[in-house]
Amino acid sequence: MTVLGNSAGDYEKWVCTLKAFQAKFTYSITEKYEVWRLLTAVFLHNSFLHLFWNMFSLSTFAYTVEKYVDSPKNYLWILVLGSYEGNVLSAILRPYTVGVGASGTIFALLGVLLIWFWVNYHRFGDNRQIFLVFIIVIGVFSILNVFLSRSIDAWGHLGGFITGVPLGVLMLKPSEMHIETKLSPWRNLARLFLLILLVGTTVILFIKPLPDCDGGAC
Repeated sequence: MTVLGNSAGDYEKWVCTLKAFQAKFTYSITEKYEVWRLLTAVFLHNSFLHLFWNMFSLSTFAYTVEKYVDSPKNYLWILVLGSYEGNVLSAILRPYTVGVGASGTIFALLGVLLIWFWVNYHRFGDNRQIFLVFIIVIGVFSILNVFLSRSIDAWGHLGGFITGVPLGVLMLKPSEMHIETKLSPWRNLARLFLLILLVGTTVILFIKPLPDCDGGAC
């Protein structure tokens, strides 16, 4: 997810355009009750390059996740809930910025992919260490990219990821006994965590004050 500051300057007109097209903006969500912005922001992007990298990221692993999730309906739930929670967490912790992009969705899929890798680790044979290093490298570069760029929303990425992990536990296809054996003990905890996360952050979003908006600055 890309964020832009809500201030005058070169980006002022572009920020206003994104707001008009229903980008994520906390004041509009909590004070005007335009809650659909928590999902519509996913379809907006800050530039062609932003759109390209999001689509490239999806194309590299989304098919794998879709293949191993137990139904198309549950795959859709992963996309929706990952997008929603990424934008909710961003709206709480970066309330005065305008946010767009599908990175929360992408990181939700990464969370599911991490669970898939965990339950299938033994199947990679002698190459499993290589795959593990590959995933660690991707993770490290993703984290560095998020925290080294002021325009990338770390909280949106985190919100998607911590939603994707429990969804992976709940929605991966138990095609073999060893997968069911690994996932079954964690399912109740995953449901509880997901419920607390989604309900808790939604409540916080709507009760947290926006003092900088009191004078009409937003």
